[in-house]
Amino acid sequence: MAKGNHSFTEQDIRSRFGAIVGHTVAEVDTAGVLAASGASRNKGRIGAVIEQSVLGYPADSDRRPDIVIDGQPWEVKATGLVEAARGGWRAKEPMSITAVAPEGIVAESFTTSAFWHKAA
Repeated sequence: MAKGNHSFTEQDIRSRFGAIVGHTVAEVDTAGVLAASGASRNKGRIGAVIEQSVLGYPADSDRRPDIVIDGQPWEVKATGLVEAARGGWRAKEPMSITAVAPEGIVAESFTTSAFWHKAA
């Protein structure tokens, strides 16, 4: 379950994300994530902008879903979009929902594992 102020209503999420439609990531970055030292080498910088500037919580890399919306846990992910050759949009690159390290999950029960909790 998300900790701190990571709980939202669906209406709040729709409002927060609706407010940034049409803006660049740099325009949305009120927390200065992109200006931070080493930001250009941080593959998670766009997600960090969303977490810190849109959702309003500090960087978080815990092995659990990032937020709770109306009582349901959700994982926050960000990826760029590119125009597809046949029209429309597609993800710029594949994304991993959860990193699985075999040495970390072999001793866990599947239905109570961090992997299952995050992927569910």
